Amino acid sequence: PFTMIGAGGTAPNQSLGAEHSQPFHAYIMGIPGLKIVTAASPDAAYGLVKSAIRDNGPCVVLLLVKMMKIKGECDVDVFYPVHKARYLLRGSDAAIAAG
Repeated sequence: PFTMIGAGGTAPNQSLGAEHSQPFHAYIMGIPGLKIVTAASPDAAYGLVKSAIRDNGPCVVLLLVKMMKIKGECDVDVFYPVHKARYLLRGSDAAIAAG
């Protein structure tokens, strides 16, 4: 098992100097068997890191640079699976068709 935690991001003011406009996840997406996850909140980051460490395969956890400075409450008993997506908001069929 291998877990790497690093910084990532592509939006303005979220990329790193070495990457500039070329995000790191784009380089590693083609590696077979590698799981790449990212989080939208401190709680999700904590749960994903715990799950990635316990996973039997290689995982990379990429956190947005701005999110690394955010503080928030974390439930220490929660694990977020690295092989499933989590819906934060569900859109209607009309919203999907209009998008």
